[in-house]
Amino acid sequence: MSVLGYGKILKIYNSLYEVFDPKSLNTQTCHKQKKIEHLVVGDDVIFDSNGGKGNIVEVKPRKNMLTHPCIANVDVVFYISALKNPEYKLYQIDLFLAYLFSLNIKAKLVFTKKDLVHQDGFKDLGFYASLGFEPLFLNSLDLKPEEKKQIHEEIKNKVIVFAGGSGVGKSTLLKNLSMNINVKTDEISRKTLKGKQTTKQVSLYCLDSHKTFIADTPGFSFFDESLFKQIDLTRGFPEFQTLAAQCRFSNCSHQEEPDCSIKQAAEKKLIKKSRYDSYRMLYSQLEKIKKRCDY
Repeated sequence: MSVLGYGKILKIYNSLYEVFDPKSLNTQTCHKQKKIEHLVVGDDVIFDSNGGKGNIVEVKPRKNMLTHPCIANVDVVFYISALKNPEYKLYQIDLFLAYLFSLNIKAKLVFTKKDLVHQDGFKDLGFYASLGFEPLFLNSLDLKPEEKKQIHEEIKNKVIVFAGGSGVGKSTLLKNLSMNINVKTDEISRKTLKGKQTTKQVSLYCLDSHKTFIADTPGFSFFDESLFKQIDLTRGFPEFQTLAAQCRFSNCSHQEEPDCSIKQAAEKKLIKKSRYDSYRMLYSQLEKIKKRCDY
């Protein structure tokens, strides 16, 4: 006798789907019906279970989806950067924040390897707190009890993505947050000071509460700006919103136009110049992509 169940896809391999069933607290290996075209990790599905064999018959509407990595129904992305070895790049951070903001996904900034840098070396990053992205500074190898408690409170009953470049301590942090998660870690290559890639595919891990899911994802060595939709980029920079309405031209791109309030604010240090520089760089990259697409 077949039984309908409701669950979340944790892993995908070949044409098989590992689905977590919150009712039984077990996982069910499933195929999918041909009418369902595309499934990703994080999808909420209804499956038909018959004699230990599962078959996905329906996928619930997604509230959002990241395409790099490919995962659906994300609540918060923890973007992990290292303070040193490899050193963070403000443009990469701002790029991810703008992308997540455009998808209405909450972002949490975490900076690792604070033991390698004097406190003066990262105090300037505190300005992200005023933008709504309170940064957390820690050492992945030596998590303090209060740091672990804070993170557990922020991930409780949510679908969380840990994202960031290779070698920043992402998998080490994930491993040290829960004894139920076993992920492979590796050291930084001394020759290149870059991380050796150890995570090969997206997987969701269900924690003890059975309502909290953490994704470990392949490390990012770059970010593809073409993932952005053709939107008003100021939406990805919340501190620009009020200023943009004060520009002389309603269609101001905030580049070289006269009487641009955002450009003037950057010159007067009313907004962080690095944020404005990131905006200009992203705008330039999207213009190049647009030109390539027009040909």
